[in-house]
Amino acid sequence: LGLPFALWACVSHPLTQPIPEPRQVTDAYITVAPVRHLDLLFMVDNSNSMKPKQDKMKAQFPNLIAALRAPDQTLPDLRIAIVDSDLGSADSPGCENGYGDMGRFQMRGAANCGANADARWLVYTKDQPINFTGKIEDVFGCLAGNVGVGGCGYEHQLAALEWAFYLDSNQSQLDFLRPEAYLGIVLLTDEDDCSAPKDTKMFAKVVPAEAGSLRCATRG
Repeated sequence: LGLPFALWACVSHPLTQPIPEPRQVTDAYITVAPVRHLDLLFMVDNSNSMKPKQDKMKAQFPNLIAALRAPDQTLPDLRIAIVDSDLGSADSPGCENGYGDMGRFQMRGAANCGANADARWLVYTKDQPINFTGKIEDVFGCLAGNVGVGGCGYEHQLAALEWAFYLDSNQSQLDFLRPEAYLGIVLLTDEDDCSAPKDTKMFAKVVPAEAGSLRCATRG
């Protein structure tokens, strides 16, 4: 009795090819208005080993600007500021100048670089330079180069960013930060952070078998 059923199971049954009928349910159009405001803060290490790295940054900065351009080649509303890594260290050779540059924005030689003499940072808005003339790539490269390499070898990279806005004498630099803008921070450095409190004794004397750079790595 089971034989007819077994034979029936061996017969192939071709499947019918489905014919899809896609239907459009709705149209949805969303207007996207991206925030095109960017505050860029560069922390440039200005110790004596940094010249090749600073030159490299100046050479590559146009690529950063190119990446920020929209498809229509316009730039976002930009603010660009520079601080260096020198917060001094009274007990270290070459660092005797108090607390160094204290997180102040660096606009050395602004007029010679094409920036207004009273500019505190570079401003580029509505696709136009506001407080400088020429290409933003050239003006920034000049200012970054003027940071130099005469700073303290005990670099306070992270503390310099903090001092830039929270040191009492730098309170006016808070105007750099716009509530509607994204904040970008770029650190150019070749050593470990050596940030330490103002009253630190970390550099007070030479410690056997512990060079200064090692102390920065282990205790900065």
